Amino acid sequence: MNNIVKNVWGVETQSHKKINALYGDVYNLDDKYILKITDINSNKKQSLINNFMNKARKKGLPVPKTIRTKEGGLFFSQDNKTYSLYSYVPGYHYDFKTNSLIQAATTLAYFHNQFEAETELKEKIEKICGDVYPYDLSGIKYHNEDIKTAVNLIERSERFSSSLPKQIGHFDYIATNLIFKEGMLIGLIDFDIMRVSETARDVAISLYRLTNNESQKKIFLDSYSSIKRL
Repeated sequence: MNNIVKNVWGVETQSHKKINALYGDVYNLDDKYILKITDINSNKKQSLINNFMNKARKKGLPVPKTIRTKEGGLFFSQDNKTYSLYSYVPGYHYDFKTNSLIQAATTLAYFHNQFEAETELKEKIEKICGDVYPYDLSGIKYHNEDIKTAVNLIERSERFSSSLPKQIGHFDYIATNLIFKEGMLIGLIDFDIMRVSETARDVAISLYRLTNNESQKKIFLDSYSSIKRL
């Protein structure tokens, strides 16, 4: 691994520490770089993800820099593995404190605002990454009235959400992907499952993962709405 980083990026490292991650193998290299190894097995998708991250960074979002290879590439592929190198963002994960909650909500709103009108990029992401589809209810057996009621509610919700505006969303805007330092949100990471779907769906996922009670939900929604109207 160290040889790949040296040969491909021209970076010499002394140590590496594996980081728990849901997608791929992630390593901290000397607290300077993050090496992510995935089996996405799609050069188009990895190029899109890393290009998107650089674009988001240029728009002022706290996204790590994608380090280009010595040949100017955005990643390196070998043996069905894709290697990407990013700048390391030191700090702590989202802590559910009010200040952190407000920053998380307003940053998500800013993210949505910045990419709302990116029509060409939206079409490319839909083609390469896919969409977030409604739940597949075909396998559910209607054992009792409670299940029937729940399924009806889900179906009604999906029919309603399909009429809502769609755009590029993060869809993994959770505590472990938000990095803070000295009370400031300085890192937004992990764009592997970004998709095009309803803006409200991305907000709902984030709301569910970043709040613990009704009071926090109100703060989140009020903060988001102060930047972007839902």
